[in-house]
Amino acid sequence: MSQAPETRRDADLLKVQIYSDHCLAKLTSLVSFVCALFIGCIILFYTLFYEHLFSPVEWEFSVILITSSAFILIYAIGRDYRKEFQNISDMIETIRQGKELPKLEELGKRKKK
Repeated sequence: MSQAPETRRDADLLKVQIYSDHCLAKLTSLVSFVCALFIGCIILFYTLFYEHLFSPVEWEFSVILITSSAFILIYAIGRDYRKEFQNISDMIETIRQGKELPKLEELGKRKKK
């Protein structure tokens, strides 16, 4: 019976690892998507400018708009990841206190702070 708490603790640590890997994968895929979208839009707008379908003012406005949108999206993604990081820290503290974590499915459904 002495191994049961250790086994439970190991299972809880595995849940935290899986959850943190999921959060990191989500972060990297969203940031990659935003960067690819940013580069695609810049190429599109530069092509339109090069073909004289955009005026210099429209080009500058488009670049400023796309750049600021990309930075805002990346900031929002980072903010969400920091919240997830805090949740992971709270999970580790819960394990340290000897409490059991809920099922892995329920960890993803937890309300974000």
